Amino acid sequence: MADASLSAEVWDALRQLAYEDGERVAVRSALSHAKERATLDVRLGAARTRLSEAEQAVAHASTARRAIEDQIEDTNLRTKRTEARLASGRLQSEREVQAAQTELENLQATAVQNDEAWLLATSNEDTAKSAVPGLTAALASEERAAEDRQAAAEREVADAERRLAAIDAVRRDAAQKLPPDIRDRYRALYPKTGGRPFAEAIAGECSNCHRSVPAASVQMIRAHTGVPSCPSCGRLLLAP
Repeated sequence: MADASLSAEVWDALRQLAYEDGERVAVRSALSHAKERATLDVRLGAARTRLSEAEQAVAHASTARRAIEDQIEDTNLRTKRTEARLASGRLQSEREVQAAQTELENLQATAVQNDEAWLLATSNEDTAKSAVPGLTAALASEERAAEDRQAAAEREVADAERRLAAIDAVRRDAAQKLPPDIRDRYRALYPKTGGRPFAEAIAGECSNCHRSVPAASVQMIRAHTGVPSCPSCGRLLLAP
């Protein structure tokens, strides 16, 4: 697209746009990351998760201990009933007595196992509980630190937004200095190229796609008679 010889003001405006567009991409990326840090604190989330997992471990250990205590109570009750049957004298045969004695021995063995299980369960519960105070304190400390991190991130957001507004003001001013046809091509390319509609013709190649640039386009740039487009990626070509 050849134009009449373009003024130095137009070429300055094109270079200004190319520079500010690059700055805008970088600032928008920084703004996105700052907003993410302001709303999502990974370290605070991890501290909360650790405490929640510790509390769940306590709950599970307590549930296991109570289940064993229920077993102990049931075993004790059955043992008393079996002992009462043996002491009652109502068992009519040696076979019934032997069966009751075997049942009592099994219950006594179960009671021993229950006691061992209860000791292990209470130990596990104590261990789980011992982790909670430290994790609670760590979470409180992380929450205080998170407030500072969030404040810093919010300052970064504000700074980036101010920088972005300043960049856009410069871009608007520079765009107004372009001939209408070049400005229209620039505006059409801007959203399609992720905010980077310019490339440089370096050694006969497009700096964006690295495809060959026609000699006529290179000559157009050198003579300042127009702003050609890369035949491959479509970006507006400037001199390096």
